[in-house]
Amino acid sequence: MRRLVFILVIGLILSCDTERNIPLLSQDTFLKFYGLEGEQTGVDFVLTADQSIVMVGNSTWPGRTQMIYVVKVDLLGNVIWENMIGLSDKNNTVKDIELHADGRLIIAGETEMAVGNRDVFVKIMNDDGAELDSLRYGLSRYVVGDEEVSSISIIAQGLTQPVGFIVSGSTTDIPLDLSKPNDVKDGLILRLTDSPLGVISNPLWRSKGEDDSEDVVVKVIQENSNTYYCFGYTNREVNMSRDFKYWVFSLDDNAGETNNGIVLGSPAEDERLRTVLDVNTTDLFDRGFLLGGLAIDGSGIKRGFC
Repeated sequence: MRRLVFILVIGLILSCDTERNIPLLSQDTFLKFYGLEGEQTGVDFVLTADQSIVMVGNSTWPGRTQMIYVVKVDLLGNVIWENMIGLSDKNNTVKDIELHADGRLIIAGETEMAVGNRDVFVKIMNDDGAELDSLRYGLSRYVVGDEEVSSISIIAQGLTQPVGFIVSGSTTDIPLDLSKPNDVKDGLILRLTDSPLGVISNPLWRSKGEDDSEDVVVKVIQENSNTYYCFGYTNREVNMSRDFKYWVFSLDDNAGETNNGIVLGSPAEDERLRTVLDVNTTDLFDRGFLLGGLAIDGSGIKRGFC
């Protein structure tokens, strides 16, 4: 059985590092800045089997749209290759990169097709930076949805579904119900096939939501061939309160809910999940999940919460 590790962090020390305020580094470390002209924002990285680092970020050139920047460097920080990916006439945003066991790079984010209409964007690259496959997909069962990606998970063979990926996040593709004014966003659980990339036919692997609430799925973790743990946050009403709280539920391989979902958090404050760590050790007592995010109290004071 997995355990949820739920610890309150008293505070965070925030700082802004620049070339001027970072101390001198030892010879076994490096400090370098990457990107092209314009504003650059680093997002995520992976360490590859050849002991290199692949980083992803967002790059906005002056007067142009935002593109996704991908760079591979060695352990001394020297650039091996770099690429810009995304549609050149649209704003593109990267949210996650994962390293497949076979060495492929799995990159996920969004493409803004129009104002209020972002689509899921997934690209697969090899270790040399060459594109192997890509997908751009937007939900439109009820309305033209606005999809915001949080992460992508690599999925092994399921009980009935094939190997592939699950993109987590949120979508506004929900049915209009005037009796539920708070039902504005559902959690995204978009399941994809691999080789080639595609959306599986089972429509349940699209989104999940609580009743009359704003819901976001941050990460999906596969436990076995028929169990998937989903972690996010929701503002469903609990004890007459609509503060955001951590939200955990599980699905089977056909996206059927195997519990009603649990909501975790303290009263009278917003707590939004940002990251999930799978503590997958051989010690059954220590195995579980560590959830981390941001808590905001009624006075607007923020602190780390995990």
